[in-house]
Amino acid sequence: MTTERLYEFLVLSQTLSFSAAAKKLFMAQSTLSRHIVEMEDELGIKVLERGTHSVHLTLAGRMLASRIPRLLEKNEQAMAHLRLANTQTSGRVSIACLENNIHDQLVIFLNYFAAKYPDVDFNIDVLSRTDRVGVFEHYDLSFTAFELQKLPTYISVSVAFRSPGALCAQENHRLFSNYQLRLEELKGETLIVPYADELFCSYAAVRQLAEKSTGFALNIVKVPSVESALAMVSFGKGVAILPHYMSQNSLLNVWGVDISTPGCVFDTYVYYNENLNNPAARLMLEELTQFNSKEA
Repeated sequence: MTTERLYEFLVLSQTLSFSAAAKKLFMAQSTLSRHIVEMEDELGIKVLERGTHSVHLTLAGRMLASRIPRLLEKNEQAMAHLRLANTQTSGRVSIACLENNIHDQLVIFLNYFAAKYPDVDFNIDVLSRTDRVGVFEHYDLSFTAFELQKLPTYISVSVAFRSPGALCAQENHRLFSNYQLRLEELKGETLIVPYADELFCSYAAVRQLAEKSTGFALNIVKVPSVESALAMVSFGKGVAILPHYMSQNSLLNVWGVDISTPGCVFDTYVYYNENLNNPAARLMLEELTQFNSKEA
């Protein structure tokens, strides 16, 4: 069964009139009627109850009509992905990682992409905190922990990766008696929060969750970066909640333990610059979407 037949039935299910549906589809009413009969024969079910002057959907017809939009969307996504894969297998993609936000899944994905498309090259620049919008305008893809609210129309944003939160503390900390802990166990601790003044990021959301979970029995210390937070933890100034992939760091006396409290997660966002009109970058973004759907 073709997607064209499904779309024809969808239009008919919305109008419940062969004449009105045929007019919208720019086809003869007799042709539309024949197509619906052929579809019913192929499915082996009746999707319409035909009266003298009207038609009604059967239960099966209503179920089919409700699912067609999603089926058509999935088909269009798959076709777009195939067109990209077939038409663009070479090129170069410029990538920016802000605030040292190199997610472990990004490394896995780029290795996967490089193996699948060996003729597509890419470069990665790891950048410190800066004017993010200005950065996005010069790179095909940018990865960062922050979701900006005001963007140029040619820059789109979506969640690229999601990481569970982990508590970072000195190796002899009292909370390291278990393999996992809940946020309420942090009551009375000094919590060092990186990017504390950023409103639209997971660090702010996790801080609020920690405060709520402990009844606001936390001493909050604000620092400008993850590196600052880890340094203060290593000097015994408190604990920090970071993405799991950042908790495995090079500071010998800082350890990480996973947090099991629901909602304690960190998002990494990807910004795509349509203005650069790079087919290879579009291909990489499509592959990232497919990669994440497989990982989910």
